[in-house]
Amino acid sequence: MELPMTSPTSNSDRNVRLRGFTLTELLTVMGIIIILVGILIPTIIRAYSNADRTRIAADIQTLGVALEAYRQDFGDYPRIDRSLGTYGKGTGAAVLCKALVGPAGNTVNLTGTASGPWADAYAASWQNVSTVTYSWGDYVYDSTSTLQIKPTYMCIASSNITGSTALTSVGSWTPFSFLDGLTGVGFKTNRSPGSDTILYSDDDVITGKTWGPYVQLDRFKLQGTAGIDPGMGLADLDNHVFLYYPAAAVKPGVPNPLLATYAAVLAAGGGYCTDYPTVAGKGPPLYCATDNENIMSLTSFQALLGDYSCDGQIEPVTTTAAPFAYAEKSIGFIPYVIVAPGPDGTYGNGSTALPLTTTLAQRDTNWAANKAKVAAWDDVTNFPR
Repeated sequence: MELPMTSPTSNSDRNVRLRGFTLTELLTVMGIIIILVGILIPTIIRAYSNADRTRIAADIQTLGVALEAYRQDFGDYPRIDRSLGTYGKGTGAAVLCKALVGPAGNTVNLTGTASGPWADAYAASWQNVSTVTYSWGDYVYDSTSTLQIKPTYMCIASSNITGSTALTSVGSWTPFSFLDGLTGVGFKTNRSPGSDTILYSDDDVITGKTWGPYVQLDRFKLQGTAGIDPGMGLADLDNHVFLYYPAAAVKPGVPNPLLATYAAVLAAGGGYCTDYPTVAGKGPPLYCATDNENIMSLTSFQALLGDYSCDGQIEPVTTTAAPFAYAEKSIGFIPYVIVAPGPDGTYGNGSTALPLTTTLAQRDTNWAANKAKVAAWDDVTNFPR
């Protein structure tokens, strides 16, 4: 019996089926994949970043609606008590949180224990703090005071402070009344002493309408800037605290002619955006950078508001001669400014302050360099950037 001959075509087909990829082909495919990954990853990162910014902007819009509701109830937006400490510096974010949420609880008793859910944010006593670490937004009160209303203080330190000297750290504390007459969120405004005749003790009688909260806490957190303690800060879901800068109740005048340096603007009072003036009788600026001192620097806040030269005023007219060889544009008069860090988690230029204009020669240099830096920041605000 004669065996069938093997077809040459079938052998060729078998060889084709057994043939693998050559090294050149593999390297080509890998190169294409690497190129695609290099294109896609930045696009994905950008998409996530834009989504974060959109979420933060929506949170700021929610705060704006809440602030309008607060104004309808109380006739004005929340304001910082300038009679406290050094003009209530560093308390802007805390004022916003207290007004819209009222989270701090009902009373503190005379042994220094806080009632309500925030007990771990308070010192056991004014002196016994050798092992306690504080960050912005934490509270203590002077349990040894003989005053009926015990003085209360808020930490405004830019970083954590620890040890027995923490409470005497210069610039780390400011007086701040955190008690709100109601355990848990919300607050009441009518409060009178009970049978012990001591106001702000455990038997106080609290009457009147319960106000707030003006925002729902399922989309916000209550944090200090360290993100670890309760703190009196209203934060987004990434623990970034919203900074609040209420505008001056009366719009200040604009210096005419414009002044040469930041020091001159500060000494004159008023202005667009400065520290709070320490000269008696001088009015506040339109926006006060010390409202959130130690969280966002003076110069970062100035540049964010369009004052790229960081001299506390807006130079709106373009000329060809120094010192005004450029033009700045303000954000206009809005009743408050809200600032949140973008996806990078940094407020403005971070811990590095931009240069202040202290001489005419610095003005043009500061303006150009600072404008370029601001363009790269990803901070989210309640005004167009």
